[in-house]
Amino acid sequence: MVYTENEGYKVDITKLSIRKIKSKDEEIIIVGPETKKIGHNLYSMTIIESILSPSIVGSMIIKEPDNMVGEFVVSGQDEVVHIEMETPGIPGSKKILEFCLTEAHQQGDIATADGAYGGTLKKGQYKINFMSCEGYYYNIPDNEQHAEFLNTDSFVKIATTATIASKIKRWVYGEESGLVNNIAGKYFDGSDGWSVPNSMDIEETHNSIWMKKNPNLYPWGKKSNNPTLMQLMTDLTENSIGVNQQGHSNFLFWNDFDGWHFKSIRKMITDSNLPKSSEYSPEKSTPFVYGKSDGPTTNEKFVKDKGDPKLLYFASDTEYDHLGLWQNGGYSSYYELIKPNYSDPYHNYSDGLSMHNHSIIDYDYHRDWENWETVEEYKLLPDGIDTSIDKKSPQKSREIKKNDIYGYFSSVFNNDRKLKDQDFLVSRMKGGGFGKQNTNMWQTMFDQTNMEINKLKNIYENVIEPSKENYKEYLRIKNIKEKWDVYRHTICCDKEDIKMQFFAVIDDAKLIQDDARGGIYEYTWREVEFWPTDAINGIGTEEDEDEPEILTKTEAPISVVVVPNGMSGVADDADGAYNLNELMNTKTGDDIFVGPGVNVADEDFNDYPEAYQMMPVGGYFKVGTDPCEDEVHFHKQVVQMYKIPSYMLEVIVPNDTDEPPSDPDAPEEIFFFDVPNAHDGLCDCSN
Repeated sequence: MVYTENEGYKVDITKLSIRKIKSKDEEIIIVGPETKKIGHNLYSMTIIESILSPSIVGSMIIKEPDNMVGEFVVSGQDEVVHIEMETPGIPGSKKILEFCLTEAHQQGDIATADGAYGGTLKKGQYKINFMSCEGYYYNIPDNEQHAEFLNTDSFVKIATTATIASKIKRWVYGEESGLVNNIAGKYFDGSDGWSVPNSMDIEETHNSIWMKKNPNLYPWGKKSNNPTLMQLMTDLTENSIGVNQQGHSNFLFWNDFDGWHFKSIRKMITDSNLPKSSEYSPEKSTPFVYGKSDGPTTNEKFVKDKGDPKLLYFASDTEYDHLGLWQNGGYSSYYELIKPNYSDPYHNYSDGLSMHNHSIIDYDYHRDWENWETVEEYKLLPDGIDTSIDKKSPQKSREIKKNDIYGYFSSVFNNDRKLKDQDFLVSRMKGGGFGKQNTNMWQTMFDQTNMEINKLKNIYENVIEPSKENYKEYLRIKNIKEKWDVYRHTICCDKEDIKMQFFAVIDDAKLIQDDARGGIYEYTWREVEFWPTDAINGIGTEEDEDEPEILTKTEAPISVVVVPNGMSGVADDADGAYNLNELMNTKTGDDIFVGPGVNVADEDFNDYPEAYQMMPVGGYFKVGTDPCEDEVHFHKQVVQMYKIPSYMLEVIVPNDTDEPPSDPDAPEEIFFFDVPNAHDGLCDCSN
């Protein structure tokens, strides 16, 4: 396509130079008034612009007889290619363009015969590549200067219009300009030292964006680089939806001779005014209605009758590839949308399939064609070809596979150290580089959600952010408690809640079931420990009453010490202890069983002394007293005691739970020991 009526394909370059960005005084003139007497130094130039490419790219070959490029010291980092050109005969066609030089290299010498005094003159030639400066400088990773818009969390529309009415609306309601608008004003409207023809052409979007301070990649906050400015703009086009164009997301970001553009294909078609129907015949002078010509003309009648001859030729490279469009989802496709069912109160207790919502999002060419803004008047496919999707059993060949990873990505699901799930503190200190807070976090498919941006902003700024400091303090205290628990249970002091067996001294007993000299006792007891006597000399005496009580004599090599504030139990109370040998004591007929294995029956069938009896553990009769009349005394026998929490008892708690029994009369713990009972008495007792 060329840009002229009367000059055909000719473009007039009035000035072409290379200059330094930082110093406009340093300049090489390649084409311009200064070169008219000696001839300009341009051999050829190619410039390519495309709506599918963010940047304009180009190259030129220049002759250079005086080594001027070498003396100018081209570094490829600080040079601009300055172009002033126009199409003769078309008013307003003058363009002033500036591109950044990316590469310059000598292609060798060529010999020509145009020397002023005859013979040959050696001349060199350079090939110089250039591109849009923004695409060159704003595509550098980790460039903090161009990533300052990522330094804070922001909730804003992707793009807003720049009309006076929209500006007044934002001023009245306090709405912010769109992200693209803010970026354009700072980076794409010529503020970095090179010329830009116009401000960016921006179309307003329906949707908004949450720009996060620290982007984190799946699966859980792995540290990543911020996107470059050009990457960000490209990503925004892929996720932008136009106003009143829900369902249409075909935005493009590109640069041409008029400047930068952020627009949807639909709006481009609408703005172009291209007629759909082949029967539609507007006036040939209507803008954008062109005729074909075999050469330049200034004939006004020709222009009026046959159209503006801007198209010299029009050729089609390929016809419609219907099979390729079908295979690539151009006519019929779908994907499965999966997201957590947070409305289900049993979400965290259900299986993976039940805890998520599954739905098919499909595209049907015939169904959706009427909703498009299309160039063609008629469908590419006849109505008889079915392009619908059966959502109950869709064909796998129609499924569009996405490389985007989504799903749960918090440390709960991805950290093998299950006991170390409190990773929020280190995440905060490292800016999100080592994981996020310990919550089940779900990354939305395509990173899109239907939640309104103002609600999301309100939740983040008024709920999440204020709670960070409180949560940080909570975790600090929780970590201290966890350390204390480890120390207490392994090194220090209070091991009560993990003791299932220990030593105890029997202080007293109460007969709770008397069955013919073989009853059952409930015992009063206290927890004790064994210590080397040499290590505890001086404690437990009358002079040191606050120290632990020592039960053994000083000559004993090992001392039995009552544990201060240790466990204890009292007979006829819920925490009294029982002797397992006594629990099966019973009388069956003439047999009287006393465990383990003693028949205390007398009369005519047994020689067991009729005045003897089973003694409670730790009990004895004093010498010189009548056991038939005196009570049993206790000498503090040490036993190995066992404890069973009631929740471990299947009969009391049959549902396999760690919770205590619901019966208020059931004991929380049962204490028992296993010691054979002694037998004592006098043979002359009559009863």
